[in-house]
Amino acid sequence: MTLKRKLFLLFTAILVGLLLSALFFFQRAAREHLYEENLNHMKYYGRVMQGAYKESGVKGLELQVADMGDWPGRVTLIDELGAVLYDSRGTQEDNHLHRPEILEAQEKGVGSALRYSSTLKMSLHYYALRAATPQGGTIYIRLAWPMAALSSIQDTLTLRVFYHLLLLGILAFLFWLWVSREIFKPLDQIVQASQTISASESLRFPIFKEVEFQRLSLALNDMAQRLRSADRELSQGQERLSVVLEALPVGVALTGEHRELLWVNEEALKLFGVRHVRPGDAVERLLPTMELYEMFDGPDGKKNVFLPINEGRTLNVIFKTLSRGRLLVATDVSEERALEEMRRAFVIEAGHELQTPLTAVRAASELLLEDLAEEPGSSALVQTILQQQERMTDLIDDLLLLVKLEKTDKAGGRTMEDLSELLSETVEDFKGNPAAKGVSFQTDFPLKAPFYCNRTEMLRALSNLVDNAVRKCVEKYEGSPEGVISLSLKETAEGEWRILIEDNGPGFEKEHAEQVREELRSRSRSYSYYNGWEKRGKWGGEGHGLGLVITARILFSHGGDMELLETSSLGGAAFSLTLPDVSRETSEEDGAFEPPQA
Repeated sequence: MTLKRKLFLLFTAILVGLLLSALFFFQRAAREHLYEENLNHMKYYGRVMQGAYKESGVKGLELQVADMGDWPGRVTLIDELGAVLYDSRGTQEDNHLHRPEILEAQEKGVGSALRYSSTLKMSLHYYALRAATPQGGTIYIRLAWPMAALSSIQDTLTLRVFYHLLLLGILAFLFWLWVSREIFKPLDQIVQASQTISASESLRFPIFKEVEFQRLSLALNDMAQRLRSADRELSQGQERLSVVLEALPVGVALTGEHRELLWVNEEALKLFGVRHVRPGDAVERLLPTMELYEMFDGPDGKKNVFLPINEGRTLNVIFKTLSRGRLLVATDVSEERALEEMRRAFVIEAGHELQTPLTAVRAASELLLEDLAEEPGSSALVQTILQQQERMTDLIDDLLLLVKLEKTDKAGGRTMEDLSELLSETVEDFKGNPAAKGVSFQTDFPLKAPFYCNRTEMLRALSNLVDNAVRKCVEKYEGSPEGVISLSLKETAEGEWRILIEDNGPGFEKEHAEQVREELRSRSRSYSYYNGWEKRGKWGGEGHGLGLVITARILFSHGGDMELLETSSLGGAAFSLTLPDVSRETSEEDGAFEPPQA
């Protein structure tokens, strides 16, 4: 319903209500006024009748009524006992002592009442006047006027007033039509202008002579100008964004809240092997595999997806939820995957190939050591060769293990284990190791610490950290019984396990420690990134090998974290390991936690 129609109905309802109210109150006031005037007339005639009765008694009263001619009223003379002494209508009635007007006259001298007369079968307006008889008694002179006569006068007056009110209502209605036209005509022109203003840059809202509408038109013209400017800027921005998105080397698609495609760039069509889609098509027209459908219906995330069609591409697909729809970004990582596989294959092949000459070097060195047993100088040189051969062998083993961890980053082989038991087993192994001579261990483990993990990998991660701590303590104290390593395990308020491994060794230099923290914060899983630790730090040069790299890799694959603390209660290095939700039990189908891609 339009505003104009609402105002019309409202005005009509108010006008009709006012007219009916005016008619009702006039009718009520007219009736009261007529009754008051009629009562005054009856009071006058009552005094006249009283004078006539006083002079000539009942005979004088009869003569006075006769002189009044064709009077529609009625005169009754009643004695003090209620008996009717005279009735102008000649009707003999019952005792009138208990009539309302007589009772009031007995008390006040005069009385009046509006009631129905059962004798005359009509409604009458009664007036009673108390008077004295010549003998000193009491009589009551009662006058009555028919209500029909009063109602006729009232109806006549009401009808005249109704005609006047109706004329006034018609004039008011015509005035309203004129006012509404003057108000809504400019508004209609403004609406028509607003409907066509977007089609032309030159159209403007009309300026009216009324000040109020002038202000409205000027404000609307200003708003229209700003809207045109904003629309131009938006169109230019959309055009620039479209050009940028089309030029991106990644596929981008935007969907609406009902799974319909809103926008797709050419790179996305190329990556998914689709020739053409139109805005409004279902997203299934673009996504070629069930795996992508499941990702679209799932939570936000990213995943590498292999497409057997379209030249067997591997895509890194990211889904992001928007306020009304979803954003899809796809990147072709086929070459990166191929290079990664080549790198892994090279590391594995080179590792195996290096094992043979290293084994030959060790065998020759051992034979040479036996021959030079009696020459201390030469024997020491051969011993150095053997130590470096062992170090190179360990380094190659670590490289092969790291490649294996990267390649098999799944939850296979995981069972529910006890972290307290794994830590205790690690400590016991090092207590019996001659390399840890002079190092004491402090432990603080709970009775049970359930965690779902790969037992072999977790033991390797813990052993690497303890081994580095042992090496540094032995190096600092040169075998004297002063080295101390502390291991503790506690459950956090978030339901995670926190392992703290500290030592009183030399620790890390400040610059080197900050580099290590930065690498751990990055949570990268790239082998070349880990190898950067070797190049920038001193891990390999001081006997760390790839132990810390492997430890971090194992923790990341289990959804955990690793941090080098800034301070240690023992004065050396302090590593904090965090492992997630203690109640988590993932199956092999769930997969493992995967840190962000490099």
